[in-house]
Amino acid sequence: MAEYWDIYDADRIKTNRKHLRGEPIADGDYHLVVNIWIYNSQGKVLLTQRHPDIPFPLKWACTGGSALAGEDTLTAAIRETREEIGLILSPDELIPAGQERRLHSFLDTFIVCRDVLPGEIVMQPEEVVDFCWVNESQYRKMQREGLLHPALKNFFEVYREKIPRNNPFGKKQNSR
Repeated sequence: MAEYWDIYDADRIKTNRKHLRGEPIADGDYHLVVNIWIYNSQGKVLLTQRHPDIPFPLKWACTGGSALAGEDTLTAAIRETREEIGLILSPDELIPAGQERRLHSFLDTFIVCRDVLPGEIVMQPEEVVDFCWVNESQYRKMQREGLLHPALKNFFEVYREKIPRNNPFGKKQNSR
């Protein structure tokens, strides 16, 4: 099935044009892209390994993808997470962590603070072939070894500080 994206101008204003995924995108045209970092109470992030038949084969990355025509980035983040790894998110779980303009896209990054139960992750076989939870030292090792998607930023350096300090996991605080 054909996938279309809304086209935005350099100021992130939506135009009345659509773009067919897979076709070259014109200079000065942008579409919306999302990254979703899932962070657990053990201080680890979820990485997924890309399918060998898609760009950047077998590289590790956070969950993410392009917003479809008609979607905002919050809706796209919820859909991409459900499609790629089977997790159902509510909008209030997504913490905005950053926005940036890239060559042909506006990337919105979100953090989800959640402890995922065993068996809760269901990988989309056309896109994801494996997943793992990594701490900061494991992430840095994967980075040094060239195992990560080249456009991926280091969660622990760039985004971890965006996690709310007021107990984002909903657990009872120990009183001392």
